[in-house]
Amino acid sequence: MTRSYRFIVILATSVIALALLLLPMSLAAQPAAAATPGPAVSGGARIDEPRASATVRGTVKVMGTASLPTFAKYQMYIQRPGSTVFEWKFERAQAVLNGLLWEWNTNPRDYPDGSYVIRMWVVKTDGNYDEVTVAVRVDNATTPTPSPTPTSATTPTPAVSPTPIVIATSVVIGIQATPTAPPTRPPATPTPMFGIDIGKLVDPTPWVRAFTTGMVLCAAGIAFVFALFIARALLRWRP
Repeated sequence: MTRSYRFIVILATSVIALALLLLPMSLAAQPAAAATPGPAVSGGARIDEPRASATVRGTVKVMGTASLPTFAKYQMYIQRPGSTVFEWKFERAQAVLNGLLWEWNTNPRDYPDGSYVIRMWVVKTDGNYDEVTVAVRVDNATTPTPSPTPTSATTPTPAVSPTPIVIATSVVIGIQATPTAPPTRPPATPTPMFGIDIGKLVDPTPWVRAFTTGMVLCAAGIAFVFALFIARALLRWRP
């Protein structure tokens, strides 16, 4: 074996070992994807939407479940920014299963922008209750304003024809309430068992990342030791 060939073998082995050592560092430097907060669940009380730390504006549809075998009623509360007191908003004696719990109108006059906490109590017939809370941020100030549609200046305005004024006497016979369409029920979301989100446990992404990193580290260590043995043997060998 010539000296030039020995030099090429040593250089190639060193480059491979260095690449295997640097690969785990680059994998570890990749930022992990932020996990989406799960729904707030406690017994028969559950709020699916909005999720924790969500930014809301306008009319907020609070979706979830308020249902128990011993259900009596559910109550909704709001905690304002900087306050430790929960304001009672309303209560209903009708159970809700994966549906609309409350339409919260976050108008700026009553709810200035800031951090709020939504609380729901699902009260049982014996007086006990299940409680869930969700912290959200109201931000109506950044609501985009629709741009006005430009009108053509060359479009002629039609002449307005005079309309005869007709005075009619109207008689109110009765007032009938307009029926409100029931809220659309979203698809059921599987309830975590004992407060544990099973979907996160069976997510293979972190397991695959950990297995890959471990295999790369083991291969890098073996390649580095192998390179040292080859370099030592080549340095001792004489043509």
